[in-house]
Amino acid sequence: MNTRQAINRIGWRFGGNENKYPFPVNEQDIEAFNQISDEFEAKQKQQFSNNEAFAKLYILVYAKMIEHYKTSVFDHEPRKAVIKLLERPLPEIIEDVRRRLNDSERYSLIESIQGKIKHPVTVSDNERQKNTEKIKEALKSDENANILINDVWDFETVSDCLISEVNHAINILNQ
Repeated sequence: MNTRQAINRIGWRFGGNENKYPFPVNEQDIEAFNQISDEFEAKQKQQFSNNEAFAKLYILVYAKMIEHYKTSVFDHEPRKAVIKLLERPLPEIIEDVRRRLNDSERYSLIESIQGKIKHPVTVSDNERQKNTEKIKEALKSDENANILINDVWDFETVSDCLISEVNHAINILNQ
């Protein structure tokens, strides 16, 4: 049970609703309940205000998840998907970015060698043979071979760059 549910439960027990057997309450009970409820609401508003940048990103990702799942804000699936993303360990996310950067380097190199990458089914045997020859020739260069065989981006470099980007964005927002 979360805090909001607990407050609602206590309010329900106090009566003034469909509860047929409310607790007997006095003025101090009502004051105490209202104080807790008001502080909780104030904390929620302050928390949102203090984390506005996070709220913007959350809302944008949440909207994308609603689109992806073809649902609405009343469905739990988009929220679960966003929470699952947020629960991922940061090193795992950085590793995903590192892999994508390395893949991008490889695709860029291949496109510079053979032109636009096509789906294998749409490539003729003649075109495939020409592309293979072009790649073999390009691999004679140590730099090209290094890009295709090894990783251009290492974890530490990507991590440092991402931390710098995040800190830069925070600094801009805090101005």
